[in-house]
Amino acid sequence: MASAQIKLPHNFDAILKRADSKVDKSSDKLKNHLVGGISMDNQKMRFLADCETSKNTFWIYARGMDITSGDDKNCWNWTFMKDDDVNAHVQVAELLGVTDLSLKAQFETELLSPNTHYEVAFVLMMKKKSEGFDQGHQVTLSLVIPDGSEQTRKEDLSKMTKNEWKQIRIGAFKTSDDMEGSMEISLSESGSQTKKGLVVQKIVIRPIVK
Repeated sequence: MASAQIKLPHNFDAILKRADSKVDKSSDKLKNHLVGGISMDNQKMRFLADCETSKNTFWIYARGMDITSGDDKNCWNWTFMKDDDVNAHVQVAELLGVTDLSLKAQFETELLSPNTHYEVAFVLMMKKKSEGFDQGHQVTLSLVIPDGSEQTRKEDLSKMTKNEWKQIRIGAFKTSDDMEGSMEISLSESGSQTKKGLVVQKIVIRPIVK
């Protein structure tokens, strides 16, 4: 049985309760589910796990984020683009024009593998006809973990290679045995200039080797 060969990921039962389709953890196809990923919360998230270490990885797609004016069709265009990580098309948010740019997400840290170093990154694309992201208008990236510790940094997105997905690292932390509560992830820029041309795919929360 698969469950006897593969160490089940941390908090796997809680994860499966939020899966978009039924997954049998005793199935011989469990390894394929873990490696390929399990869609969660109406395709707003995806869970993956390494079958050797059983460490948990999560992706928060654009639909799982709180995006200022995200439902305004004059500000954002929701469309489908290819996610090479899963060789499939996923829903992304393309910025048409805003002055107040704000992307936020919360994630329950108890779903992460304990005593594990994690890094967090946005996966973004900058289109050729982008505006408002030059060096004088860097975005602010922020990561706040449940104990209140905050990491912030600035990033000049205008230097991104156009029309290519890029991972923009936000920060890193280590989980503990008893870590509970939500961490907060954000990207923002509130200058008065109009910003457009940014495409938001997902946030990646993944274990790293120290």
